[in-house]
Amino acid sequence: SGNTLTVSAAAVSGRNLSCEAAPWPHREAVATVNVYRGATLVPPPENSPLRFAFESTWAATSATQGPATGGTVLTVTGYGFAEGAGYYDCSFSTKAICDGFVAYAGSSSSSKSSSSSSSSSSTSCMATLTSRHLEQSTPLALLDNTLTLTLEASCSFFYNTSFTLLGLTGPATPTTGALPLSSSHFLPEARWDQAAGSLTAFVGDVGTAGVRSDVISFTLANPAAGQDPPSISLAATWTYPYVFGYWERAYTDIPAVEVTYGAGNRSGIDGGARPLFVVVPALRDVRLAQ
Repeated sequence: SGNTLTVSAAAVSGRNLSCEAAPWPHREAVATVNVYRGATLVPPPENSPLRFAFESTWAATSATQGPATGGTVLTVTGYGFAEGAGYYDCSFSTKAICDGFVAYAGSSSSSKSSSSSSSSSSTSCMATLTSRHLEQSTPLALLDNTLTLTLEASCSFFYNTSFTLLGLTGPATPTTGALPLSSSHFLPEARWDQAAGSLTAFVGDVGTAGVRSDVISFTLANPAAGQDPPSISLAATWTYPYVFGYWERAYTDIPAVEVTYGAGNRSGIDGGARPLFVVVPALRDVRLAQ
């Protein structure tokens, strides 16, 4: 954002410095930390920039309760609030819970929130997985099988939001935390747990607007033995953004729901598109003549 805050640092040891920053007078942000010895810039470890997050802080609120019919204006004072609508939303029950943005697993009511320099209001969103279609490339045993998930949600999802496929039983691919993943918005590697039959993929940097849909593909090795198609479901954990970074402490778990399945022909097998339906090829008719 072009804002700079300069503070003095004290050496704690040959590898550690200590400093205390003054209150950040601007909206929340992830800042780059530069260390100088005199006028000389000290290179960061492994030339990787150091980061520090200035988060919005609530100091006081004007009301602690209100009627269930709504209409109470809640004023929040503090530091680091972003100006403009859409950044803050509140969900009220017997205890008020306020998160950095939008998604809730159940119904909620919204309120207005403001600081000494800004105010905003927004409508909460009930997060559901509106489309979750899964198909496979081949049902033949021992072959590499590419599974493709077409995903759409009712609310935008953001960086580090995770989606987990459950019930992927049978594949011979060993457990790994770096299974290659193809998509438009997800990180390029997923977590695969062979024993649990689960795969977890994480959303990459999609900015503050987020996205609501994507198509992801990954490859698992079909087992040597045939098997009937298992029941597969999809769960998610929403992570909400703030303006220049991501507030990973605010999240909502979305319960698992069964995916819809491909039913087309694959490799000449009717229903071969059904995920993890595996068949062992066999000769049906053999004729020998001379």
